[in-house]
Amino acid sequence: MDVLFATEELATVLVKRAMRIARFGPEAAAYLDLRMQQLWGVPSLEQMRQLPGRCRELEGDPDWRLAVDARKHQLVFRPALDAVPHVGGKLVWDAVDRIMITDIVDDHRSPRSST
Repeated sequence: MDVLFATEELATVLVKRAMRIARFGPEAAAYLDLRMQQLWGVPSLEQMRQLPGRCRELEGDPDWRLAVDARKHQLVFRPALDAVPHVGGKLVWDAVDRIMITDIVDDHRSPRSST
């Protein structure tokens, strides 16, 4: 999947292992690395939803944001498409092949999930 980043800071932290370790510690950095490898490795969000990590839509989010668990953190992202594919108010997961990561949140300020 094509992965974009909302800010240069997010890109730096999520692409450079040393930056992840410095910011989040080695254990959390390893989980963030795993989730990034999974996101880069799947053709669409449908396959990501089948992997461990509870990839899910955020409840009532008008921007179609989603989250995936990374131990004590969550990667928050949204489809990075001109038109978000949806049918009847539900995201068409297999049509999303490009995302933009917008945030990394810890479990204490976790976004709400629809699952």
